[in-house]
Amino acid sequence: MPRHRHIEYRLQRSRSHNYPAAWYLPASFIMSNRSLHPTRGLTPMRAILSVIGLIVLSLAAIATAQAQEATPVTGASASSSFDAEAAAAYCLEHGGEVRHRTPVLGLNLPKDQQITLGGARDFCEFTGGEGADPGTWISISLETLYSEEPTLATLAYLTKPGMPDNTGSANPSAVQCVYLGGAYDFGGVTPGGGGWVTTDPEPAFEVMSYCVFPDGSMIDAWGITYHANDIIRGADLTPILRYQSDSPPHVFPEQ
Repeated sequence: MPRHRHIEYRLQRSRSHNYPAAWYLPASFIMSNRSLHPTRGLTPMRAILSVIGLIVLSLAAIATAQAQEATPVTGASASSSFDAEAAAAYCLEHGGEVRHRTPVLGLNLPKDQQITLGGARDFCEFTGGEGADPGTWISISLETLYSEEPTLATLAYLTKPGMPDNTGSANPSAVQCVYLGGAYDFGGVTPGGGGWVTTDPEPAFEVMSYCVFPDGSMIDAWGITYHANDIIRGADLTPILRYQSDSPPHVFPEQ
């Protein structure tokens, strides 16, 4: 019996044993394509399984490529679209100064016990703006200043949420920041303290305290507190912020 007929006979027998239908390929196809690389030198059954495996891998690769193409850029990847140079130019154009600051833990401790943390950022700092008290400053991160979308920091500034009750001796700006859902103290309440330090020459303040909101936006904590009481520090950020709205949403509790 010729070899290809013998193979066809074996495949015919496999049908009666309820083997998977994917195995029922014509034996003549296997024999006529033995020179193809994926099945070269393989028995008919192994050649069939090899072909099926290649098909499955190809489909998986196509599905993965389509999924990657359709996935929107969100979260951390979206932050890569921030144009730091454009934000810095915007700050300077509106009368601010760009200042680089680094978070440092333990500023109340000896120098050798202080810890310089990661996450340094650039800020836009204003002083001497129209309507501001002389000699006062306000600082805001470049990302927050340059965002065309609302951030929690800009909304806290624009909507002037009321001050919470503070009958103790706690820092009013820290109390309000925490009340609004922000973070003020480094590592919670620690005796070492902490803040954002700059080594730039002649800074307004060497150390600044910011209210850091859950969306990552940052603004001078005292700037929020004073503005909520209709006092302008450094400059009025209302017309300077890139986000502009005649009716910004009120997302904070009214006291």
